[in-house]
Amino acid sequence: MRKPYDDFAGKLSRRVSARLALIEAQYNFDLGDEYEVALCEVLADILPARYGVCRGSLVTFEGEQAGDDLIVFDRMSYPTLRSSIAPGFAVKEKVPVEAAYAYIECKHRVVIGESLDGSDSLRTAVEQVRAAKRLASGRRPNPNDDFKAQAPFTQRKRGHWPAYLPETRNELFGAVFARRAEFAKGVTSMSGIKIGGEHAPDLAILGDDLLLTPSALLDADGIKASLFFSSFGYPNLRSETVEGAAIGLGLLTLLHAIGWMELLPIDYGRVLDASFADAVFGRRAGDG
Repeated sequence: MRKPYDDFAGKLSRRVSARLALIEAQYNFDLGDEYEVALCEVLADILPARYGVCRGSLVTFEGEQAGDDLIVFDRMSYPTLRSSIAPGFAVKEKVPVEAAYAYIECKHRVVIGESLDGSDSLRTAVEQVRAAKRLASGRRPNPNDDFKAQAPFTQRKRGHWPAYLPETRNELFGAVFARRAEFAKGVTSMSGIKIGGEHAPDLAILGDDLLLTPSALLDADGIKASLFFSSFGYPNLRSETVEGAAIGLGLLTLLHAIGWMELLPIDYGRVLDASFADAVFGRRAGDG
């Protein structure tokens, strides 16, 4: 079987791994910030021009915040200040949640234990993604009009399949990206790692070889997957050993997800009204 586009996924994995290795040789990734910046640089090269990438937090109109790593946002609707303040993704942004396509929690290294609770770094990353997705779930939904047209709802024999696409087209995509992953002493598989529940990550890239996605092995039906965890219908992400292709497959999944999404515009009129009122009446109240 021929590999699509002359092994595009494999070449992407090798290209990104080589780029990160080169940056790591220069900076050693001793600090988490250095790895975040390196991954920002890589994603900025890969993502189409309409998508921006920055380090920082998601923020709501009311000022609630979540996340502290990488955000893929709509460059057309939200101009960040990064390039005018400091080069190289040094400045952390606060991105309006309405402008965010994806949140990525970065880890240079994770040690996989017997369970998620016994895998401290991975557990922390999962919870950070969960918090970002929970915050984004409060934004005004953009319904997926074709949700009920999918096989699980239209074909009786496929009712046990997960729906591939979610009910809304602006659900935040959440991912964990670990540059390196290794098993703790005495642990030989991912069988004890259960990542699921409300607002669970949609994807985890663990080193070069491990990929976790919302997919299930359904006997004779084979592997069936969802693009987002919310439409999966099964309790946990499924792990797969993919022999050096995890980064490429994971980034293709990210591109596929954000390419399908449709964000609703930021209500700049609401922002203007609140900001104008604060500037006028807030100052007067202070003067009194």
